[in-house]
Amino acid sequence: SPYHSAITRTTQSVASGSELFASYGHGWIPTIPDVAVTLDEHLDDADAFMMQYDEWVQQMRARHPTELDDGHIERLWRLMKSFPQPRSASFSVLPHEEWSVVQQRQAAQRKEQQGQQQQMASNESKRQSSTSRHFIEKKGRRSLEWLQQYGKCQDHMHPDDSTLPHAGRGAFATRDLPKGTIVGYAPLIHIAKQGKDLLEVPHDGVRNSEPKSHEHTKPDLVTNYSFGHRNSTVLLTPYGGIVNYINHNPNPSSINVRIQWPDRELIAHKPDWLQQDVEFLANANENIGLSFDYVATRDIGQGEEIFMDYGPEWEAAWNRHVAQWQPPLDSASYVHSSQYERPRYFLTEEELEQDPYPPNLRTMCYESFRKKQAGSQMNNVLYSYLPVVRPTDHRVHCTVLQRHRTSSSSSSSHTYTVQLRSRSSEHVVVSGFEESAIFLYDTAFSQDWHLTGAFRHKLFVPDDMWPESWNNLV
Repeated sequence: SPYHSAITRTTQSVASGSELFASYGHGWIPTIPDVAVTLDEHLDDADAFMMQYDEWVQQMRARHPTELDDGHIERLWRLMKSFPQPRSASFSVLPHEEWSVVQQRQAAQRKEQQGQQQQMASNESKRQSSTSRHFIEKKGRRSLEWLQQYGKCQDHMHPDDSTLPHAGRGAFATRDLPKGTIVGYAPLIHIAKQGKDLLEVPHDGVRNSEPKSHEHTKPDLVTNYSFGHRNSTVLLTPYGGIVNYINHNPNPSSINVRIQWPDRELIAHKPDWLQQDVEFLANANENIGLSFDYVATRDIGQGEEIFMDYGPEWEAAWNRHVAQWQPPLDSASYVHSSQYERPRYFLTEEELEQDPYPPNLRTMCYESFRKKQAGSQMNNVLYSYLPVVRPTDHRVHCTVLQRHRTSSSSSSSHTYTVQLRSRSSEHVVVSGFEESAIFLYDTAFSQDWHLTGAFRHKLFVPDDMWPESWNNLV
């Protein structure tokens, strides 16, 4: 797969030991009781509420100096946090600390805000002066000593091209790793019973009641990264960093890592799950309670590739696949888009008749255009390209009709007249398209991993760690 080496960058300064957070979008936020929903709008709402509560406390103490003591204020604070509220998401981010601690932070916040009145507050200064954000960040920070004892290091491995022929990419040791080192860690998504059906996907992406002769179904690619056992329907799919790059090696002396269950309870690992049956796992399908540690079985040198044993059943299946493999009829002309070296410019429809792109590639364009002003419409071209301010993943099929050399100082040496199919299925001719707004894409389901005979097989958990209570196929 060409989908690798994506980089995640920090958007602000991060103190050592701090938890890392990313935005998954408003639509992702789940409704889970007692779980903080840390969207900016809720954090701002919580800050405003605490400011109002603080002002009310000051007013009540001025009116009733002898009747309203700290105990009353604290009990009222706890009551409001626990009382059912229509704005539950905003109240979910209120600090768990006592009000006296929050009040001290409120006083510091007021001083910070007074200092910002001389200048327009930036998002960074707003974040630093926020009471709700302050306590969330404090709660999400661990000391380096704590991390040394309980943490799981995520940079013991890095991906690179595997030393095994045709294996694609692999995992390599970032540093010397002594025997017994936990070189990787991954929570597991478990499927108890219906894994075969859930992971069976149609080749064309549509399930029809009467499939056409050229359509077929096959196991999803995630099957190749999922673990199971010959005597069970349970499937376990790791989603930790780098661990899915670890390849199988048929040479036993090259294997240097094995999976094992963590030796203590974690947020994503509950040891008692290993004593439960498959029915329990089926009913716990909305929870994560299982994880793998990837442990060095011998000393591993810096730069050495990490290998594990996928199990004898997997190796036998792979050897059968290799022995029986027949390449597709069009394999000689296939070039994935990530490996295709296209000409210096995009070819027109007429040029492609003489020198076509590989048959699995086609052009797609940003759907960004506007109607030309009256008097500027030439050759019945009614629309011109509208430069994209914020790049988007939405693109539509398009055909290059003409190419025009440009003498401007822009990075594009050519502009194009294209015909694109808009979201309304209307065919629109647009002039002035920049090269940066045109792309070569693989046609749907043309990649190697979508081939009818592409290899699909689960990995196997060793017998000595597989719970007998999960064996429901014996």
